[in-house]
Amino acid sequence: MRTKQAYVQHLIKLGDTKKAMKKSREVFERRTEVLGTTHPDTLHTMQWLGHLLLTEEGPTEEGLTVCHNVYRFTEEAWGGLSSKYFHHFLTFGKAHGDAIVTRDRIAASFLDEGDNANAEQSFRQIVQLKEIELGVDDPATIDAVYNLADFLDQSGKFYEAEVLFRRVLAHRERNLGQHHPVTLVAYAEAEQVFRTALHAYEGKANEEFMQADLQESLAAEKHYYWAWLLRKNAVGEKDGITLEYMVRYALYQKDFQQKADEAETLIQDAVRLYKEVLGAEHPKTRGTIDTYAQTLLENHNYTKAIEVIREIKSHEEHTLSRYSPEFFATMLNLGHLYSLNNQLSLAFETYTELLDLQKTRLGDHDAATLETLHRLAEVRMDQGAFIEAMGLASKVAKLRSQFLTDGSWRESLRLEEGCKERLLR
Repeated sequence: MRTKQAYVQHLIKLGDTKKAMKKSREVFERRTEVLGTTHPDTLHTMQWLGHLLLTEEGPTEEGLTVCHNVYRFTEEAWGGLSSKYFHHFLTFGKAHGDAIVTRDRIAASFLDEGDNANAEQSFRQIVQLKEIELGVDDPATIDAVYNLADFLDQSGKFYEAEVLFRRVLAHRERNLGQHHPVTLVAYAEAEQVFRTALHAYEGKANEEFMQADLQESLAAEKHYYWAWLLRKNAVGEKDGITLEYMVRYALYQKDFQQKADEAETLIQDAVRLYKEVLGAEHPKTRGTIDTYAQTLLENHNYTKAIEVIREIKSHEEHTLSRYSPEFFATMLNLGHLYSLNNQLSLAFETYTELLDLQKTRLGDHDAATLETLHRLAEVRMDQGAFIEAMGLASKVAKLRSQFLTDGSWRESLRLEEGCKERLLR
């Protein structure tokens, strides 16, 4: 029978696949009868038969069935990825290797059929089997990793593909050197999939963010997450664009996943990294600090938010005019946080200071000035100074009705009525 199998291989070399397929069937049937379906020689012949069927007739049902049976019978005989494999490998030699080759051909046949799900599973199993048989750093294993990475890249699974390409690149650098042509090709492929992935994830995120539907926004959050991880692994966590994606992902976590605590931690880390990379005075650092303060406020972490807003106020006092709109907004936010944190005396002092600045810069009748005066009335009511608060609220209601058209006078009128009710209790 071994002579006949050698004859089959000779026919294949001559290109006479039809005759080789006929002889291969005869050898397979005879070995099955004499040795059984799980004997190494039977499986070896079955493997060749499957190869010939796929080569000659394409991915027919018979060819695929034969290949699947080779893999199934091989695993039944020698196990899959379990510890039993080592005993069987010592006993049966290359049989387990034949299972890998068969799985490789099955993956190729799945690709021809367009069955990407099963093809991906086969590519992954090839990597796992080679890692066990040859080791994770063997060139043949790395070739299998490359094939899986290439398949995932073509399937649009860019993040995992990029990670695997980086693994291939690291192996080439260690074994061939940084300037070897093969290493340079691996580097170019890793960079190409990285750029493609980043463009795809960012494009999808921006596109889906523009949609009003909540599910689309959740999809955007997912794509920003992958873009962030992609850049972090490839470029590093201190890269400026990496940090931008980190903050965007954190905001999606907060706004659409209700994971406020995780978002707060991520943005806090982003502030720290921005300070290390760009410095405390850089506009992006300042903008991220503002975002962090807003996140703390929304998370009701008022004590920490006050600390951050005070840092912002101190910075603006040295870099901006005290009469700038930005400084006015910071002071208003600080007063509001003091009120929420029940630090009413500090809230009163902050609003009073802000009111003096606004009257000097904007006048008594500006909307921003009147908003601060209304906030001051609220603080006085919370402090129990109901008569004073009622007088301030009445004044604001009249000025708002006279100089503003936004209907905000009603809010001040309700505050005045609330003070009256408290006095009558």
